[in-house]
Amino acid sequence: MKKYKIHLLPLIMGGITVLTMAACSSEDEVPPRNDQAVTVKNYKMPDPTPLTNDDKATVDAIKDEYKKAVGEE
Repeated sequence: MKKYKIHLLPLIMGGITVLTMAACSSEDEVPPRNDQAVTVKNYKMPDPTPLTNDDKATVDAIKDEYKKAVGEE
């Protein structure tokens, strides 16, 4: 019984190898082009709004804190 299993193992491995090689032979590398799926809309960024005086003061405070922490001042 063991001889039967030992002789059957290379046959099974060979069959798996042949099936694996045959399965990969018809692979399409480039997907089909679908012109209907292409979008024609362009995204427009919203217009920027100017900073208020409070916003400018906050930004300046953050910049000053950074410069002090880095040691530029």
